Amino acid sequence: MSFFSKLGVAMILSATMFTVHAKDFITLSETEPPEIQKARQLAFKNSKPQLDPEKYAAVDPQYEENKKQSLTKRKFFRGNRSITYFEDGTYGVSDFDTFESLHYDPSGNLKTIIVKKFDRKDNIYFPNADLQYEYPSGQLKGIAYRLSPDEIYGFRPDGTLSTHCINDRCLDLTQKVRIDKFVFE
Repeated sequence: MSFFSKLGVAMILSATMFTVHAKDFITLSETEPPEIQKARQLAFKNSKPQLDPEKYAAVDPQYEENKKQSLTKRKFFRGNRSITYFEDGTYGVSDFDTFESLHYDPSGNLKTIIVKKFDRKDNIYFPNADLQYEYPSGQLKGIAYRLSPDEIYGFRPDGTLSTHCINDRCLDLTQKVRIDKFVFE
């Protein structure tokens, strides 16, 4: 399964929307390797711990159409969006213009909003960060910071490292291999 299919295509808000800086809600540890500290700094840079949930509809406005398409395809494209259905019946709608991915339960109720932020200098896609927010609270649930297509650091909202993935091998803090590709917990 591709990196986009597994995580959903998560997207970006303009830098002007981000007002809280990393130093405001994370703490660095001197005992961690420098690459983890650097990844944390970059992941939380210009990020905010709260998203305004009022700008999102609680129910997928195109639920019936998306559900009908899902009977024949696991992933399909419609205009500037992709819709991906997952094995558990949930699905994500990714908008390539806003760089946001909205994840719904099987009944079309919004559960998670993922916002991608990255520096598009020289059209380089990596590194980038996916900020996952719970709906309807708008609270940050975690950040997936991708150094490359093959390496991801997962951070909790308080800045602690939860997961480090290289290729398809993901380890938690106890160095226990995780079964899934990546989770924000």
